[in-house]
Amino acid sequence: AAGLGPLSLGTDTRGSIRIPAACCGITGFKPTQRLVRELNRGVIPLSRTLDHVGPMARSAAECALMLEAMVRNWKRPEHWPAVQGLCLGVDEYYLRDLDTELQMALEQGLAVLRRMGCRVREVEIPALDSALQNSGVIASVEALAEHHDRMLEAPSDAIGPRVRARLEKGAEHSGVDYLHALRGRLEVAEAFRTVFEKVDCLIAATVPLPAPPLNATSVSVGGGQRGIVEAFTRYNAPQNMAGVPALALPCGRSSDGLPLGWQMVGPVGRDDLVLALGVAYQMETDWHLRRPDSI
Repeated sequence: AAGLGPLSLGTDTRGSIRIPAACCGITGFKPTQRLVRELNRGVIPLSRTLDHVGPMARSAAECALMLEAMVRNWKRPEHWPAVQGLCLGVDEYYLRDLDTELQMALEQGLAVLRRMGCRVREVEIPALDSALQNSGVIASVEALAEHHDRMLEAPSDAIGPRVRARLEKGAEHSGVDYLHALRGRLEVAEAFRTVFEKVDCLIAATVPLPAPPLNATSVSVGGGQRGIVEAFTRYNAPQNMAGVPALALPCGRSSDGLPLGWQMVGPVGRDDLVLALGVAYQMETDWHLRRPDSI
């Protein structure tokens, strides 16, 4: 975002490529799970069931360039798939409790996509409602059990209190909790597979409001206070549960000059289609070329 480098890597277990991309006004891509196999071996795991590795850049085109370098057998299409005529789905879950300015930015973005020849229809994915809680169980149990348990044995000041609290939470879940969460993951994956028989891609918010202050632990969402982790992973965790590709990209600026972002989600293995939609949108807009006023 500061222009210090053109490309970077991110890891995404419940949104950690897409959330910072939305907050910083850049483009971040979570590929289909397991697409980036080689680099996964060099990443400290958080949750092997949910972890993804992907590129972060200024644009979808640059993300595609980096993905081609990252994945041995993946090539950018010589000609991107046409987006005219695509059917795009919108589920109310991904629009619930949005900040007013962000809601307006998404509506304007959808208007751009319609002008490009896309169709937009409402869809329902009931399994989304349980995805956040189940993904939290999976991530916390696997983080503690597979790698990070040794961190809890370190001196109390060796890791931050928030990280320590989240790791300790993994010990609170039973084996039954974990198995139920894994079953929920299969239900989410099947729900995505079903909806993509009806639409080509999904359009969703990435975060419910612009970036909060750095020291914030909670945010106002839907008329009440929510923990920042819950609030900011809610629109992202289901895609990790299903392993589907998701592209976060900027779509506006708040009245305070903060970036506003949304995401485009596609079926498993259709990374090219999601990136094509992002490339086409960014050819019609210039949000990805802008930088925060303070930079």
